[in-house]
Amino acid sequence: MNRRSLRLFSVMAMLLAALLGLASAPQATATPTGMDVFCESGGNQYYCELTYTSSVGAMSISWYINGSYIPAYANLYFFIRSCSTSQQYNVTAVATDSTGTAQAGYTINCRSGPWQ
Repeated sequence: MNRRSLRLFSVMAMLLAALLGLASAPQATATPTGMDVFCESGGNQYYCELTYTSSVGAMSISWYINGSYIPAYANLYFFIRSCSTSQQYNVTAVATDSTGTAQAGYTINCRSGPWQ
């Protein structure tokens, strides 16, 4: 095999490997990263939102309040909900992308007064 044929063969082998998924791709960071849940309360309501710095592919979001899954909030980045004055709520967001799952949470006390 001459030098030109060898180079052409190498290029073809790399293309074939890429098509078959044999070429090594950079590994994605596992799970959505930089997740945080923030909540505030006022007027017998509370508001919670999910923020994150990155995810890979589509991301699904599940919300849990005091350990109970809330299907009405599925895939929402924020919600507002009524609450009972002085009641404490543990809010958790679980986010899943193509690389895995991460979660973040916040504990909020319901306020009847101004938002804070």
